[in-house]
Amino acid sequence: MLGKQSSIKAVDTEGLVSSPCVQQGLEKGRIVGLEDSNSTLRVEQMKNVSVVLSSYGVDPGTENKTVITSEVEDPSPLNRAEWLEFYATFFNAEKAAQILTASINNNYNCFKSEALSKPTTKPVIAWGSYDAPSSYNNNTPSWLLSGAAYKRILSTDAGATFFNGTDKSSFANPTDFVVVVQTVDIFIDESVTGSTFDAFLQNYNLSSTSSLKFIQNEAVFREDGLVNPQNGRDWFGGAVAMDDAVLQDLIRAVHPDLFKIDQYNWIRNIAKNESTQLLTSANCTAADATTPVPNRALACASLQAGSPGGNNAAATNHVASGLMSATLVLFATLAILF
Repeated sequence: MLGKQSSIKAVDTEGLVSSPCVQQGLEKGRIVGLEDSNSTLRVEQMKNVSVVLSSYGVDPGTENKTVITSEVEDPSPLNRAEWLEFYATFFNAEKAAQILTASINNNYNCFKSEALSKPTTKPVIAWGSYDAPSSYNNNTPSWLLSGAAYKRILSTDAGATFFNGTDKSSFANPTDFVVVVQTVDIFIDESVTGSTFDAFLQNYNLSSTSSLKFIQNEAVFREDGLVNPQNGRDWFGGAVAMDDAVLQDLIRAVHPDLFKIDQYNWIRNIAKNESTQLLTSANCTAADATTPVPNRALACASLQAGSPGGNNAAATNHVASGLMSATLVLFATLAILF
């Protein structure tokens, strides 16, 4: 994220990598995918690694050089971005990282201030998902509502009311689920399956004429606006660090008239048939692996509330990276296991 992509030597679960430059590195052989089935080869691939950084919940294996990280477990959006300062210590780049995170924080807080001070309403927003029958849930479907602190803070900062109308988070049938979300104005669908509005309606046993507010408002969103060719979501990659861009996306969903921003990153409106954007190696703008990747956020200060934003608004000058796009990233002298 500080222009250190040349240090990446291998990734695990490469099919999930959304970073265009990491994809390019894989294609050109500068980066290899860690071998899962051949333990001997995997040991060879790990031999020259000095440190392994593993995300919380991932088995670090037998490496005595493993450091557990937990940026995706951090409940605060801005705290997630500040993990950049932790990673920067391995490159003696703390000062640059502090400048970077300060820029992200300032831009985020500018968006937050606008969202909390200008609109006169606070629409109710819910985050939920359909868990399709599979061997992982005894072939039993369920409909879920998320109460995650990260989403609550993000929703509140976007000028919304985070839905807390029920103590239940899991429902055995869609009818009970629908009864609970009657007051919801905006729905963020986090389901693994069902990327279209028609699929959403089918998953939740709804029709396009439903009286639910988020159906009538055409306010159904998903977090899969940026995906790789294998449908790996950048929501679990770049969005972890670019929290100002995430808030920008959510404000667009909650208060679309505030900045009138046409472009979106991760959060797309499937009720209005907004499409996913494909990230491939062709999108790599830092082919030399030393140029920082630009942040996707617009500069809040350059936007006038109520005036057109779109693609003409200036982008922020800080940077962000796709290092968090992989489950496992190995460096020649540093290894990161996500």
